[in-house]
Amino acid sequence: MATISSPGIGSGLDTAGIVTKLMTIEATPLNQLTKNQDSFQTKITAYGQVQSNLSQFQSSVLSLSNINTLKTVSATSSDTSVLSATTSVGAVAGNYAITVNQLAQAQQLVSNGQSSSTATIGSGSTSTVTFEFGTITGTKTNQIYDAGATFTSNGIASKSITIDSSNNTLTGIRDAINAAGMGVTASVINDGSSSPYRLILSNNQTGAANSMRISVSGDASVSSLMTEDPSSPSNQNFQETVAALNANLTIAGVPVTKASNVISDAISGVTMTLNKTNVGSTVNLGLTNNSSGLNTSISNLVSSYNTLNASLKSLTNYDLATRKGADLYGESTVTAIQRQIKNIVLSTLPAGSNSYTVLNNIGITFQKDGSLAVDNTKLNTAISNNYNAVANLFAANASATDALVQFTSSTSDTQPGTFAINVGTMPTQGKLIASAAPSTLTIGPSNNTLAVTLNGTAATIQLTNATYTSASNLAAAIQAQINGTTAFSNLGASISVSANGSGNLNFTSNRYGGASSVTLSGNASSNLLGGAAGTSTTGVDMVATLNGANALTSGQFLLGPINTPQSGLKLQIIGGTTGSRGTVSYTKGVAYQLNQLINSFTGANGLITTRTNGLNTSIKQLESQKTQMQAHLNILQKQYQSTYSALDSTMATLNSTSTYLTGQLSSIAATSNSIASGK
Repeated sequence: MATISSPGIGSGLDTAGIVTKLMTIEATPLNQLTKNQDSFQTKITAYGQVQSNLSQFQSSVLSLSNINTLKTVSATSSDTSVLSATTSVGAVAGNYAITVNQLAQAQQLVSNGQSSSTATIGSGSTSTVTFEFGTITGTKTNQIYDAGATFTSNGIASKSITIDSSNNTLTGIRDAINAAGMGVTASVINDGSSSPYRLILSNNQTGAANSMRISVSGDASVSSLMTEDPSSPSNQNFQETVAALNANLTIAGVPVTKASNVISDAISGVTMTLNKTNVGSTVNLGLTNNSSGLNTSISNLVSSYNTLNASLKSLTNYDLATRKGADLYGESTVTAIQRQIKNIVLSTLPAGSNSYTVLNNIGITFQKDGSLAVDNTKLNTAISNNYNAVANLFAANASATDALVQFTSSTSDTQPGTFAINVGTMPTQGKLIASAAPSTLTIGPSNNTLAVTLNGTAATIQLTNATYTSASNLAAAIQAQINGTTAFSNLGASISVSANGSGNLNFTSNRYGGASSVTLSGNASSNLLGGAAGTSTTGVDMVATLNGANALTSGQFLLGPINTPQSGLKLQIIGGTTGSRGTVSYTKGVAYQLNQLINSFTGANGLITTRTNGLNTSIKQLESQKTQMQAHLNILQKQYQSTYSALDSTMATLNSTSTYLTGQLSSIAATSNSIASGK
């Protein structure tokens, strides 16, 4: 309302006071609208607190909702000086006795001595020094390989450097090798002799298949220094001071040979690092479930639930003493949130789907005040006796009756249940089978270009020029070169190359399904395929049903179709035959359900967002009503002011007239009295 300042014109009437009191009464509805706005804003702020509390609760829920995260395994070595280990997804609890008989080594070569490290070597004419990598077989005398030793390429493309007048010194050759980034480190040492300077070449990769063969084309002096052919004693100008070796160990009595001391493909989900040998003894590698981590995550879930529950109770409480409700007292949205969360915490997994079906089975119970409590003894016993069952109680998981059917993932659309699996057609891989054994095992300029199309991606490869001792060795070399091509490796595509009993080469894509294929061309293909085109077969997609409905398939994977209870359920068929493949039982654990529920509360169309938007809309509507009402009050105030100002003026006039008349009457009365008295 506008300020009322007029005290009245002269009648003595309190015009300002009258209008102020009248407007105070008239403004009562406006004040109520303001109070309603303040109340709605308070609720919005309180809902912000609810959302924050739900977010904190969700953090503890997430740590228990992913089965792959829960089923982590810890590795413990009884002697880390011999062996240490880490784990990843796929590791399974167990114990392994391990003996490390030999560590993997990288080859090291030392050249003949030179009188100077900076003196020029040769004429400075251009020379090409080529490094090849492979396996040396044979014996040594005084660090030089004897006659009869062989070198077999590992299939990795050769590397070359150029030596000319700009770098034809020992240090220049060293720097050229290091700059080439070929996986070989060069250095120069001084041994104190009359020709003290020696070039040392160290392979950066361990393993018997990473020995070096060095050839030189060009200057004779450079060739005399750098040529190193283990298969020719007269062409060995380096001493092999450290031989390339594989790591040899036994795991649970099974011999294992690996090229590296870091081994990630011997025990599923485990990466072992070999530090030294322990011949004649064993190291125990223990793989244990992360029981303490699971216990901590469960305890955090209970604690954060209690924090959320206490906060919601405080926000919805009614104080009988003050007869006043809290900020969200009577809000049905909060009541719905409380009820739905509690329903999930009390929910029961389908009978038979898991050893534990309710939280009470593992020692989590409700108290009288609505909070949760944990019986740690019962919880620890449950985790110790059946770790996976405890994990399954919280996360989304599926278990199949067929060991070759594996659960991969699910979506929010996937419904709990047991679904039958039937495979009509097993997926196959694209293949190319040679018509005969290779025409020759020698790869040279006339047959070293191989154009490969793998799963629709094409690349041309220059095969390493070498003579291979068998079709199997040639197959291994070709496989390494194809898989090392970035055009394929960047896409995760790879190939397996093998030789059958007749020496015929088989090329198999590691991908399954209709997009899997292998074709070869180029001047190497005819030789590798036995002088003919070979037989090429494109892979076949899997045909399968899940719970009687046609599944969506890709390679070895099948996906439940939309608009079915199994929608979004992804499984991998890693082997087996066609026909019935048993059943898969899918469950949504407590934490997984809670995470989905919280997302539904806080999402764009969730309960909290919808309610908050409604309150904001109400505030805007009230503001509009207030604007209209204020305009009406402003008009009304002017009307009151005008009315009472007019009344004040009228009363002033009447007062003036009254005074005049009173005076006149008094004068007349005085005159009359005077006449009557004869004066």
